Amino acid sequence: MKLPKECQSLDDVRTEIDRLDSQIIAALGSRLDYVKAASAFKADEKSIPAPERVAAMIPRRRMWAVKAGLEPDFIERIFRELIAWFINEQILYYRSTAHGLPLDRGNLRRALDAGHERAKAAGRPMLVSVTQRIDAFDPIKVFDAARISASPAFLWTQGTANFAMVGVDAARVFEGQGQDRFAQVLAAWRALLDGALIDKPAGAQNVGPMLSGGFSFDPEQTRTPRWHGFADASLILPKLQLTKAMDASYLTANIIVEADQQPETEAARLEQLWLHILGHTEPDAEVASTPDLLHYRNVLPPAQWEQLVRDAAATIRGGAIQKVVLAREVQAVGTLPFTVRHALQRLQDIYPQAYLFAISRGDSCFLGATPERLVRLHAKTVEVTALAGTCRRGRFTREDHLLGEQLLNSNKDRHEHALVVDMLRNALDAYCENLDIPSQPVLLKLQNVQHLYTPIAGCLRSDAHVLDLVAALHPTPAVGGLPRSAALAYLRSHEQLDRGWFAAPVGWMDAQGQGEFAVALRSVLMTNNEASLFAGCGIVGDSEPESEFAETELKLRAMKFALGQDDRQMR
Repeated sequence: MKLPKECQSLDDVRTEIDRLDSQIIAALGSRLDYVKAASAFKADEKSIPAPERVAAMIPRRRMWAVKAGLEPDFIERIFRELIAWFINEQILYYRSTAHGLPLDRGNLRRALDAGHERAKAAGRPMLVSVTQRIDAFDPIKVFDAARISASPAFLWTQGTANFAMVGVDAARVFEGQGQDRFAQVLAAWRALLDGALIDKPAGAQNVGPMLSGGFSFDPEQTRTPRWHGFADASLILPKLQLTKAMDASYLTANIIVEADQQPETEAARLEQLWLHILGHTEPDAEVASTPDLLHYRNVLPPAQWEQLVRDAAATIRGGAIQKVVLAREVQAVGTLPFTVRHALQRLQDIYPQAYLFAISRGDSCFLGATPERLVRLHAKTVEVTALAGTCRRGRFTREDHLLGEQLLNSNKDRHEHALVVDMLRNALDAYCENLDIPSQPVLLKLQNVQHLYTPIAGCLRSDAHVLDLVAALHPTPAVGGLPRSAALAYLRSHEQLDRGWFAAPVGWMDAQGQGEFAVALRSVLMTNNEASLFAGCGIVGDSEPESEFAETELKLRAMKFALGQDDRQMR
């Protein structure tokens, strides 16, 4: 091999570099063979090689750079980055040998082989779903790793039910358009379940193949590029699905088996996906940073939005509609990309009883912490929430109590709440019997607001699917208005806002037609260093513009806190 000074032409240089690169590749291969050999020993998570030995190499590189007439800091930085990358890759490989896909490989292979035979016999793709109990996991960390590694992804947690779900990547995406979107998704889901091979532990709840995702608020609304990837209906069947209920955690692998596909290929892809998730769930995978905000910007200036409230109240007094919900969008720009994991953790801290959700599509993530259930269907029991009427929390116990009493006795808020309860009663009458509806609302107290709250329950009298109930209930008067069609038409022509998925159903459903959907309130759409925050309030004939604007500001505080605003402003 020629020394650099012995090269006589560029061709000589290229030849020697090619030869040197071959030696480097061979050396890396040998190095990885030693890492592979480590799989015979218990993983200790230490780096290979030891950090102190890497540090000792740095001064030698600086001396070499000085002798070569190169910039030492530049060479040192390149060397550090190269070594750091190589060590991290080796640690990931080392960890993977000890922590592969936690499914019984024999059982998975048998299920895939059986699904392959069914696919060949039927002449169409077949769903194979295998579930196994696993160790406990952190839902937010796993979702964030999934979002980074393999969007689309889905997160759902509910503290009061001690239930969590994470969907990783998509074995299939179910989308629908227009007013018939719910039926489109349901028909496609039932078609895939026909003949599916489902293997799950007996007695385990909320496991097996499940669809997760959401819907837009209004399919007839004009859409903007900001909501790209969030279709009128978009639910995924995750390739890997992690669920946690009570003290048990499960992993479900969902594979669409093609007749002309080799089953072992799909198993290998799942293994690789799992290893990517493992590689990004370490504490240092993404540092929880709080970017300095450049500014907040009201999409509509406050005075213009308050005029919308005056106009809506006048329309209601004129009798054209009974109620309408007006929303606001506030845009935020940060000096750094907003950290999804950080936002979710902060929301979980301040709203431990809420539905914490996050839906990743491409570079964007729609997330929030909503107190409002749209519908839950489990074992023929239907549960719905009426949530309308809001005021702030008090700074002291006595003030908090007085504010709550004022809300309970407010004619305006009680009227607004009654409209929601009446609509839910009428919609559920077609599906349920023995409806249990309390005669008076109670207070639901959250971190910085309190709401009028009425829980509603009934027994399903038919074989209706949870999506049938979603279609019947959305949008409730708590987020749209009354009458429904007239209120939606009013919003399309007056609100001047693309709500996207804000105030729309988000949730999950299983293979038996059960599931749960919440209303996507207290939410934000994050794309790199830009974010859109949303809040709304119900307008009736005697609504006061300044008070309604103040209510939306109160609701927006939670999302500003999620983006990094000082928590002292939460009260």
